[in-house]
Amino acid sequence: MNLESLQGILGSLLQEMNPLEMEAILNISKKYPNLSEVPREKILKEFADAGIDVLELQRKAQVRRSEKMSEAKAKKVGNNEKCPCGSGKKWKKCCKV
Repeated sequence: MNLESLQGILGSLLQEMNPLEMEAILNISKKYPNLSEVPREKILKEFADAGIDVLELQRKAQVRRSEKMSEAKAKKVGNNEKCPCGSGKKWKKCCKV
């Protein structure tokens, strides 16, 4: 599994990670090729063992998402445009909901 594959699973959390955290995530993804099928508790334990504070990353991602949402409202994002939160999804299927 590469970084692009992980982006679909972890979304905007990847934008908040430093290089050491990204390396740890890649190592975890090599250990579990089907990361999306592994129980959440097991993955969180792996993250904790690797020194990754998932709650802090989620908080940072939420702040970033809020900032981007403010920008999106100012710009008037179209329904079929990519969501400015960085998820890669269309606006109508992501933050507009």
